[in-house]
Amino acid sequence: MNGGPALVSILRQGGNLIASVHTALDDAELVRFERDLVEQIGEHRSSGVIIDVA
Repeated sequence: MNGGPALVSILRQGGNLIASVHTALDDAELVRFERDLVEQIGEHRSSGVIIDVA
């Protein structure tokens, strides 16, 4: 990681994950987001995902 601000925050709320996208993502950032999200889903055995793009 480059030490800059996070482009996406992934938080756990109960059995769900909430991913907040803070800026437009390029292709590489989108792939990293997808990998991170899948990893978190498996780690926390999440039953749902909310992606906030507002």
